[in-house]
Amino acid sequence: GELGRAHRACGRSELAVDAGGLLVVDLDNFYGRLAAGLRLEGSWAWGPRGELFGSLEVLRYDSLITPLSSSSLGLGHTTVGAAYRFADSDRVALGLNGKLVLPTAVPLYRNTWPVGIDFGVSGQFEVHRRVQFHAQVGLLHSFGIGKGPTQPRLGASLTAGTELRPAPKFAVAIDLLGRFGYTAPLDVFGAALALRFSDGRRF
Repeated sequence: GELGRAHRACGRSELAVDAGGLLVVDLDNFYGRLAAGLRLEGSWAWGPRGELFGSLEVLRYDSLITPLSSSSLGLGHTTVGAAYRFADSDRVALGLNGKLVLPTAVPLYRNTWPVGIDFGVSGQFEVHRRVQFHAQVGLLHSFGIGKGPTQPRLGASLTAGTELRPAPKFAVAIDLLGRFGYTAPLDVFGAALALRFSDGRRF
């Protein structure tokens, strides 16, 4: 449910639709996982520095391909959060953000429902009007509620990247991201590439 995902330092009001998927294939251990979802996101910039944001995974499909396979289809996770920019200048912005991940993905769970919380410090740094750097360091925590085991977990996350804007209506963003200590010393290390297009006004 987006636990540990970095958030921007500068708030804005927007509505968005997000779709994505995941495929894991481990032939040696006869394990596979297929997941896909459709999510609605929104944010509201209150005042010059604050922002409220949230998301709802309106549809989620999850399938495990193992000797004992299972699948589910239905509502996914819900996220609510807030952010506040506590320092800014012409070229630097620093902010705090936090969110709560609610266990609304009822078809995925039995007896225990996980709740997640994360907090982060984010920054945006402009080195040139066409080159910006961004980063976030954060803590994440989750625990289960219900009749099953609580399985409390605590970890850290780090995201850093750059955005190159060769033209006002086009940009390329590259991110490196890592998560540490949540289930292993190094949980995840990955890279992400984004191509961004805009009409320069509303989209």
